[in-house]
Amino acid sequence: LEGARAPFHMEDLCQLMGLPPEYKYQEYSAAKSAHVGPGVADLVLKAKIGRNVAKGLQQIIKLIIFNYIIENQDAHGKNFSFLYRDGQTYEFAPAYDLISTGPYEDLNAELSMHVGGEYDPYQLSSDHFKMMCSEAGFSFVAFKKETRKMIEILEPKIKVVQQSMKKASVERQIAEIMARRCQHLSDIFEFEVEFSWDNTVHSKAFVNPKTIQ
Repeated sequence: LEGARAPFHMEDLCQLMGLPPEYKYQEYSAAKSAHVGPGVADLVLKAKIGRNVAKGLQQIIKLIIFNYIIENQDAHGKNFSFLYRDGQTYEFAPAYDLISTGPYEDLNAELSMHVGGEYDPYQLSSDHFKMMCSEAGFSFVAFKKETRKMIEILEPKIKVVQQSMKKASVERQIAEIMARRCQHLSDIFEFEVEFSWDNTVHSKAFVNPKTIQ
């Protein structure tokens, strides 16, 4: 068709690593005494051998922070991809599947990719993020700066939803989740930003948690 654009070939992180879909989550293997599956360091390594590296790495940093804040526990190896815009070399693809899994009951509460060896989101310390940055080749100072910037952008938006949406709404529950996560990051990085949240808020808007694969 006139004016139509040809589609770009795209491969996700699992495909680039030669891993089948069932290995899309990273986890610690006691048998191997190591973390197995696609992780942040793998994602960065693949991004560094593509095109538009600086832009791709900046996107990855933002996604790590944003996925943590919204409680996206489904940010696994098949939810990060690379596009072959010129048909030969790839670059980090735009984000997709950015969801909060918090309102879904009975889902795994652990991170899909560890941060400095830790999978429990509320056990993460500044040292865990420092280790993650070291393993991935990020500047920890730059990572903290980007985290603060995102929290400051989100702060007024979160508070508007907290004040305007009913407790039974999924929007309100996600806002409460984000407030708690932002406060955790603010505490461990010693930012002077204060959030409050209502632990009694529980939405029934998502009724079929088994739909997430």
